[in-house]
Amino acid sequence: MRDGEEAVVRDLTTNCVIITDTIQKHIGRVIDSSGGNILAGVGSVVDAVKCPVKVQEKHQEMKGGI
Repeated sequence: MRDGEEAVVRDLTTNCVIITDTIQKHIGRVIDSSGGNILAGVGSVVDAVKCPVKVQEKHQEMKGGI
């Protein structure tokens, strides 16, 4: 693999870990995943809203944003 391809795979893997961990913390579960897609179920509408917000916050922290 070229350096760029390795970086893409590394980023996808990191994103998947962040998203999966966040889903589990919000009483959810990953139903299926393939490539860059994740299908998840959560227990409530509140968790369905909070979960992606937390994922975005974690991404901003990683970039040095927040």
